[in-house]
Amino acid sequence: MPKHTRFGQRLANTYTRNLVRKVMSNLKVFERLIDYGRSKLATDVDDYVIEWLRQSNFIDHDNNATDAGKNLHNIVHTSQSL
Repeated sequence: MPKHTRFGQRLANTYTRNLVRKVMSNLKVFERLIDYGRSKLATDVDDYVIEWLRQSNFIDHDNNATDAGKNLHNIVHTSQSL
């Protein structure tokens, strides 16, 4: 196998790993925001929680954490770690 082909494969594998890592990180943040919303609203109905997170500007319409949501996640995650 030529050198440039192996390099291309390593580059593709690195890109894929980084993409998966980013998606998994975003999913963890979303799940933690859902957990926070459940406790805040005292409900286990995720539709209510997701709507509250959107109205509070913690997630966007694609369920990605906004800057406010990431800040909230950091505060909640840090306080739970102590």
